[in-house]
Amino acid sequence: MSLLTNYMKTFRFLLRRNDLGSFVKEHDRLFFLAKQTHNHTVVATHYYDLMAEVIEIAYGSSWVFYPPEHVGQSREETISNLHKKINSVLCLLPGKTALDMGCGLGGAARDIARLSQGKVFGVTLSQAEVERANALNREQNLDHLCEITQGDYTQNLPFPNDFLASAYSIYSLKYISKDLLSKVFGHVHRVMEPNARYVVYDAVLTSKYDVNNPQHRALVERIEFVTGMPPLHTSDDLIDAARSVGLSLLSETEISKELGWSYFFTENKLLAGTLRSRAVGSAILGLEALRLFPKGFSDFYNTFIAGTVNALVDADRLGIVSFSRLFVFSKTDT
Repeated sequence: MSLLTNYMKTFRFLLRRNDLGSFVKEHDRLFFLAKQTHNHTVVATHYYDLMAEVIEIAYGSSWVFYPPEHVGQSREETISNLHKKINSVLCLLPGKTALDMGCGLGGAARDIARLSQGKVFGVTLSQAEVERANALNREQNLDHLCEITQGDYTQNLPFPNDFLASAYSIYSLKYISKDLLSKVFGHVHRVMEPNARYVVYDAVLTSKYDVNNPQHRALVERIEFVTGMPPLHTSDDLIDAARSVGLSLLSETEISKELGWSYFFTENKLLAGTLRSRAVGSAILGLEALRLFPKGFSDFYNTFIAGTVNALVDADRLGIVSFSRLFVFSKTDT
C-alpha cells in the first residue's frame, strides 16, 4: 500500500483526536527541559505515546528508512531486506536469544525471530508501544519467540551478565545523549556473551554537515526537535563510545547509494507536493478556524507531519544526515 494512501488514513485518524494542541505544547515544554537536563527519555516517551499509533498507520510496524535497490521496489520489501541483513550479521541460532534495544512496535524483532527461530527480547521506552507490540506478537503467533518489555536502557538492561547471544538496535542510539553513549554501550557489553555481535543501524551526521551553515543547522535541529532527540551523533561518536567499553568495530557501511534513504517520501509526487504546499497548510488553518478540524491540528500537521518529512528529505538531498549507516561491533573475548 502506498504512503499516500496511508497518509490519508493518518489524516482521518488525527481528525478524531482532540488533544493535538496540548500534545504540541507539552512536547515544546519537555524538549526545552530535555535540553537543560541532557536527558531526552521523557520527551521521547511522550512523543511515541501518541506517535506510535500514527507511525503504525502511516508506515507499518517498522519506523525505519532503508534505501531501495531499484526504482519501483516497495517499502515493505526494503524493510524486509534490512531485517534480513541484520539477521545475517547477527548469526542468531535457534534456541539462542537476542536483544532488540529500542524495539518500537517490534517489526524487526518478529522478522528476525521468524528468520532465525531464535528468541528476541525487545526493550522500548513507551508503554503504549509495549502493549501494541505484544498484541502484534500474539496476532502473528510469535509470542513464544518475541517478548517486549518497557525499560530505559540508559539506566540498565534487565538481563544477567553474558546472557545474550547477540544484540541489535535500529534508530535507538540517536535518542542517547553523547555523554551517555559509553554507559549504554557498557550495558550492551555486560549482557552479551563473549564474541557476541552488536549490530547498529542508526542516524548519523555526515562529513558534509557544516555547523556554521544556517540551513544545515536548521534542518538538523528540526529533525532533533520533532522526535525529541538530543544532538545527532557522528560515526566517530558511536565508535569511540563502543571502543571505550571493550567493543571492537568489525565494519561500518553506508547503505544509501544512488537512491537515498528518503526515497519513499519523494517517489509519489502528489504526496511530496502536498506536504510542501503552502495552500494545503493555509486550508488546514482555515478549516481549524471554522472548527471543522480539531484545535491544534494545524500546528501538529506543520510540525510533526509535513515539517518532519520535508526536513528529512532536504537533509538527505544535501547529504548532511544519513539514516542508513550500519555498524557491526563485537564483544572482545575475555
